[in-house]
Amino acid sequence: EKNKYWSFIETRMSIPGCIELYNNNEVLIVGHNSNEIYSATSYSDNFISFTIPAIEYPFEYLGKNKLNKVSSNLNNSYKYFEDDTLIKQTYYIYYKRQKGIDLFNQYLNFSKIFINKKVPPLKKSLANTKVLLLRHLLFLVENEEPFAYLKMGKGNFPHQDIYEFTSASFLVKSVECASIFKKIDVVKLKSQASKKIVSLLQNEEKKKMLSNSYENLAYKIGDYFLKAETKVGVFRDCYSLKDNIWGGYLGVGENGNFRFHINTRTNGEALLSYLELAKLSDYKHKQRYLNLIDNISNFYLENQLDNGNYGRWWDEKGNIVDEKGTNGAYIFLFFIKYFEYIKQDKLYKSIEKAIPYYASLVESKNFFGDTLDADSFDKEAGQILLNCFLSLYEVEAFKKDYYLYLSKKSANYLISWIQLDNIIFDKSTPIGKRGINTLGYTNVSIANQHLDCYGMMIAYDFLRLNQYCEDNTYFKFAKLMINASLQLVSSPDDLIDRSPDYIGWIPEQINHTRWDYFNNEDNMCGHFCINIAWVQVLVLDYLLKIEDDFVEALDEV
Repeated sequence: EKNKYWSFIETRMSIPGCIELYNNNEVLIVGHNSNEIYSATSYSDNFISFTIPAIEYPFEYLGKNKLNKVSSNLNNSYKYFEDDTLIKQTYYIYYKRQKGIDLFNQYLNFSKIFINKKVPPLKKSLANTKVLLLRHLLFLVENEEPFAYLKMGKGNFPHQDIYEFTSASFLVKSVECASIFKKIDVVKLKSQASKKIVSLLQNEEKKKMLSNSYENLAYKIGDYFLKAETKVGVFRDCYSLKDNIWGGYLGVGENGNFRFHINTRTNGEALLSYLELAKLSDYKHKQRYLNLIDNISNFYLENQLDNGNYGRWWDEKGNIVDEKGTNGAYIFLFFIKYFEYIKQDKLYKSIEKAIPYYASLVESKNFFGDTLDADSFDKEAGQILLNCFLSLYEVEAFKKDYYLYLSKKSANYLISWIQLDNIIFDKSTPIGKRGINTLGYTNVSIANQHLDCYGMMIAYDFLRLNQYCEDNTYFKFAKLMINASLQLVSSPDDLIDRSPDYIGWIPEQINHTRWDYFNNEDNMCGHFCINIAWVQVLVLDYLLKIEDDFVEALDEV
């Protein structure tokens, strides 16, 4: 059921109450600071309205596929106040007239009002944080002979059954984890962290039968997912631990008919991780991983669509099943990285063929369908396209200013997903009582309305992009995302509502608004949940990369 005009609670926007009206020649943006009493924003034919207390209509979106029809009565879920309550609120209004105006570039200009706020340093030991994250990765490892893998998540009751998976890529990132185990200097790391924190890691190492032999564990993980190639070049890396089956993606999704097809995002992520692992490996394992890489690469080189798209879902015979969205950009990015490594002419030709198609997605603002559990506009579509065109710009054989321009357009889209004010939560909530600052967390998608730590990966790309810019704007956004992503790490000082077994975990979902993945109204507006492997892998991997390449961005962590 569709409605032309909607009213949304202010916490659903990256800037509280923000609304942007635009056409090809004008843009108007209005937003305000957070308040203890939430307002709602709506738009009618010729005016914008802010309603206090917040009333959402004609529906409230409370969880995946859950829309509640709102009655004419005021919703009792919101906080009310006496008639004589004084409310102070500052509104920011931005207007510009310009031919061919770009809405995300104008949003960037508007957002600068908010990013100049001083963010308090976290005052955390980075060495301790890295040890805690590594400790939790070991907790998620299933170390069996002769293989090992990372489990998707643990302790997510009553929904743990949908986390009984492993995969090389999406939602787990086992092979990326293997590359962490291969490259991390554990002896050095232990020497920098506190004895108390190091002892926690050592205890987990004993449980997993490790004796600083992270290299062997990395190879066991890398070798395990070679089994996902069921035919030459046909790679489906999601494995159900409950049903003992391999699939392209077996988790929560929009279309169950795709489960056993081949997905370009999962393939692309796995290829990128295997390439990094191969570069770090001894000769025997390197050849093993490069052989897999070549097989999968040939599948996409042979089947690339006429318009340059690498598609989304394929069957094992090379027939396209679904081509919409940005999933194919992960193959595009992989080919760029692989071309850097081996300089093959067939890769060059395929990349050249793909460029116009993926450039058109950026130009048309078609940042759609990147995540596999929801078909909607999402931030991850912006991240992969930013990474693609920035990587293209950094390869001498392709370098053009146009690719830097596309990188900036993608980055500006991403900025619209970064939380740019600190939401005020009730002090009785898990987030409110800890004083967690939402500034710098990233919203997920139109479909999945929670915050997460994907910003750690985006921060790295923003720092790369910032090198080619005249000001430090992207650097400032990167620092916000880094600080947000490292705020909530379970430690002996704060177990963040789980047992000591989970020390080092970071919750996947920060529920900052009236929404919960599983439609649980008791888990909204100031709660966090879900233990899932990708968060730990991504945060630690990109923390290590930022430390190596842009250590200045960590000076206030």
